[in-house]
Amino acid sequence: MAMGRPIEWTDERINEVFPEIFERISEGETIKRVLRSDNSKFPESMKFYEILEEREDLAKRYARAYKGYKDHIADLMLETAFTTEEGKITKETPKGEEVTTGDMTGHRKLKVDTMFRVITLVSANLGNNNAEKNGKSFEGDLEEFYE
Repeated sequence: MAMGRPIEWTDERINEVFPEIFERISEGETIKRVLRSDNSKFPESMKFYEILEEREDLAKRYARAYKGYKDHIADLMLETAFTTEEGKITKETPKGEEVTTGDMTGHRKLKVDTMFRVITLVSANLGNNNAEKNGKSFEGDLEEFYE
């Protein structure tokens, strides 16, 4: 067990700490980030999942928290897709350095694709088969998924 983490997880301690974990997940933090943020307060990952296996009520709250997480990521995806990000591209040419400025559409697309894959994996890990549509999984390009 990691140093500084509580050894005994009583129902009282669980009921005190787990609501904060679920709240932070629903606001867009990953479970790993939450658990690692305070070694003296939160359980290690394995202990967290053991407790979820023992307590169906907490497992259901965890699943609901991840619905909030997916909503948060969906909001970020929309914001990223529709918000221009100005940037510079620098190329070395025989005439010297060439700088082009403009919207970083490729960068924004990469961020949206990554967020899409994250929420798809989260859905699959929670047993929610939203990762497939007409037999197609998230593998590949977003355009292919939505065709």
